Amino acid sequence: MKDNPRYQGRIIGHSLDVDIPSKTYFIDVLGRDPKKYEWASCGIDPEGVAPGLTSLLDRGEHIGVPHIVTAFPHVVCVYRWGDPEDDSEGETNIYPVGYGDPVDGPKMDIQLLDRPITGCDAELQIFAMEFGFRKLTGDYAAYLELFVPNMTFGEIANPNMIRDHLLKQRGSVETRDLFEGQK
Repeated sequence: MKDNPRYQGRIIGHSLDVDIPSKTYFIDVLGRDPKKYEWASCGIDPEGVAPGLTSLLDRGEHIGVPHIVTAFPHVVCVYRWGDPEDDSEGETNIYPVGYGDPVDGPKMDIQLLDRPITGCDAELQIFAMEFGFRKLTGDYAAYLELFVPNMTFGEIANPNMIRDHLLKQRGSVETRDLFEGQK
């Protein structure tokens, strides 16, 4: 088990494509290498990512179903609300679509996910607020106008909570020795 470093997520901007529709949140990861995790330092223009997303998402099978995109300098993740035309989905559920590399800009290709993944506290906070917008607005257009504001989310109190619990619970010499070299 590896040690998880402390970091913070910061929303630096957002965009809306009403035709698909999709809400894109541009997010920095603070506390890690700025050249890889912060838009202002990575050499990639976030504005160059949006056209690639538009061309990808407008070819998808869920046109008209709102998408939520979390765009980091190192990865772009695409999620969508449930499609009411699909009997196996709940309209108020969020489903992962896939991920892509923002370096590719307009040529970005979204790789489909074989399992759900959400790797950042900022994404979870955005989803929580998006659920709130969905819950409180009864109108499609009103929902699309609401965005989580630009903000910095606090650090997770202990990014190694589960690892520490398992170490304590298992308490084996082998497991403790395994972690000693990672501190």
